[in-house]
Amino acid sequence: AESKLKFMLLGLVTVLLIMGGGLLLWYLMEPRLQQLASVWRLTVHSALVFVLVFPILMYLLLLMQVAFGIRILPYRLSERFLFFLLPKVVWLGKRFGQSRDKVGHSFIKVNNAVTRLHGAQVGQPTLLVLLPRCLQVSVRKELKLMAQNYPCRMSTVGGGEEARKEIQKERPNFIIAMACERDLITGIKDVALSVPVIGIPNQRPEGPCKNTLIPIEEFRAALDSIFSENNRK
Repeated sequence: AESKLKFMLLGLVTVLLIMGGGLLLWYLMEPRLQQLASVWRLTVHSALVFVLVFPILMYLLLLMQVAFGIRILPYRLSERFLFFLLPKVVWLGKRFGQSRDKVGHSFIKVNNAVTRLHGAQVGQPTLLVLLPRCLQVSVRKELKLMAQNYPCRMSTVGGGEEARKEIQKERPNFIIAMACERDLITGIKDVALSVPVIGIPNQRPEGPCKNTLIPIEEFRAALDSIFSENNRK
């Protein structure tokens, strides 16, 4: 299992590269900018300052949320910034020898941290739990027994299309989804701006899509975080 640190470190490098590109652009444009009227020069300079400052400011605020559990940014703004970083971090991770799944697993951990912080905003949770068809039977039974202690709806789906149909039918205001990293990331990108999603990547001791496992305690912690008194204020 990957930690949140991997995504956050790669995210920092991504933001610094964006800032470096912005500074280079400014340097190359400056001789031409000096020929413009002062009002236009000020406008372009302001835009360049925004390009330089906004990404690092957003990153620092996101880091504070993830590291210290402090809700600072609006939920949708946090998610949009994560989605902005994700493809760039995946690309950068490959250059450092990190697989898409490893980086994706770390992204899911960061996204979960942000989602838990903003759980209070959903009010009374209407939770939908999405299980993969490839889950071991014994694990599925254990998860269903655990979920009986909470007001939630549990459904088994065979992929992204079935998951979307289930979400449309149930109309939850919170989702716990279990799948491989790639399916989880696709699902989070599809629905997280409308419905907060906690993703739990499966474990694949026999390979993809066969007798997969789920860390039970991680599922219990997700349920507790959603239905805790703090998230029901």
